[in-house]
Amino acid sequence: MSPHSQRAAGSGPALARITIAGVMFPHGAQHALGWFGGYGFGGTFAWMTDTLGIPALLAASAIVIELVAPLALFLGVGSRLAALGVAGIMLGATATHLPNGFFMNWFGTMPAGSEGFEYHLIMIALAAVVAIEGGGAFTIDRVISARMSLPSRRAAATARHAAVVILALLAGCADATSPVSGSGHSANSGWSTGQVETNVHSAYR
Repeated sequence: MSPHSQRAAGSGPALARITIAGVMFPHGAQHALGWFGGYGFGGTFAWMTDTLGIPALLAASAIVIELVAPLALFLGVGSRLAALGVAGIMLGATATHLPNGFFMNWFGTMPAGSEGFEYHLIMIALAAVVAIEGGGAFTIDRVISARMSLPSRRAAATARHAAVVILALLAGCADATSPVSGSGHSANSGWSTGQVETNVHSAYR
């Protein structure tokens, strides 16, 4: 394959990778850092554990994945692994939003947090492109792969596949919960979990 053909073949996965990173990072920054009007790690963690009843380890892992995976995708480091992490979170979110129907709340006619799952399907499809094809052009992954011997590449591929399975299961379990119910207050953050619930659900619009 000529260099021009290689660049052309890598442009699609690269576009998918950068799109995921650009769309997903603000949500991760909301949930983990409190940017863009989010409640940060403490508030999101309290909502996931107190209101949704998710185990602490799974909740923390989901928040970290949502922040770290977009950064890894943007740089093209561990692109397939990061894409599987995003896909796992979006699959779980799809299950949560399934009762709300297909369409997002574009016109604000539904209650806050009552979003459909069309956005999640798009993100899953983009993540699948990267998981199958790799990160495409302009990635650190390609630089590393070019400098590795064949046995090293095979060993790395085996380890990557095992990690992908574990991470996908972990991320999917963290978000594959029933729709939000109940109310209360977090003993650690001091925020109403009902308020955090509305804010965090809105972040998936």
